[in-house]
Amino acid sequence: MTTTVQTGTGKFEKILERCQDLEPVPTSVAYPCDETSLAGAIDAAAQGLITPILVGPAATIRELARAKGIDLGGAAIEDVPDSRSAAARAVALVREGKAELVMKGSLHSDEILAAVIVLREGHDTGAEALRAFCKAALAAYKVPQEFCLMRRDELPVTDTGKVQKVRLAAMLAAKRAG
Repeated sequence: MTTTVQTGTGKFEKILERCQDLEPVPTSVAYPCDETSLAGAIDAAAQGLITPILVGPAATIRELARAKGIDLGGAAIEDVPDSRSAAARAVALVREGKAELVMKGSLHSDEILAAVIVLREGHDTGAEALRAFCKAALAAYKVPQEFCLMRRDELPVTDTGKVQKVRLAAMLAAKRAG
């Protein structure tokens, strides 16, 4: 006798059911250096949803897997020294066509997100002034850690004016790399 356990509304189970006949998606997993993020990536692979490329300190990932009894199977590991490097490399794998998705591991969201501010013509300000304004107006957890100030003509857009997010991300990665 087979027993099916359903949790919540069942909406995730329905999504998983619809994905059963699809090929796994190559996915760069940025900094899977805690049990939850590493096990989540490996579980998604076991369900045939993704083909993970684990991006982070290889020794840390392997030791965590050993300590927590997580079988990495044939998961590829891209060895980088820290979480910021892992975020940059995970995005680079997508740009290189080696992955189609980025899965966020245990790195803090601020390491992969930035506030992009397009200044109005004739206006000038700095990141510190914006940070001070945000600290006064927002809850601490909502204040961006990184600001990128741009002029409108620097913003990568399509012919119809839509922001090209992949190109913008590449610009931010290049800026972070120095």
